[in-house]
Amino acid sequence: SVDFAEKALYFRDTGLVERNVENIESSFAADGVSSARKRRVKILALDGIACTKENIITGNYPFFRPLYLITRGKPTGELKKFLDWILSDEAQAIISAQGTVNLKEGEGLKEKFKLWEHTDLILNY
Repeated sequence: SVDFAEKALYFRDTGLVERNVENIESSFAADGVSSARKRRVKILALDGIACTKENIITGNYPFFRPLYLITRGKPTGELKKFLDWILSDEAQAIISAQGTVNLKEGEGLKEKFKLWEHTDLILNY
């Protein structure tokens, strides 16, 4: 067993994570698939299952995370308009077209998502 935590680099920004994986030989990280696809990195297959949008939607690719929109309080004004729009069919189609699983596509993932049992090994958060 190798203790990676001893030599781990810590970043609060996924852009920095991606740049370091691009530039440091034998490095690896957990990252979002949408932004990783725009980089010179290899997205790994897990147990022979490729990280495709379809495999994420079906839950066959076992490594995924939900994203959340948060506000300081109850949204009002322009913020509420934006949030209403982001939930619209138009915005959800844009999200899907960009290669990200939208809300409808990801409906079945909620029951498949679980937090890692060994969260002490998650290093960049």
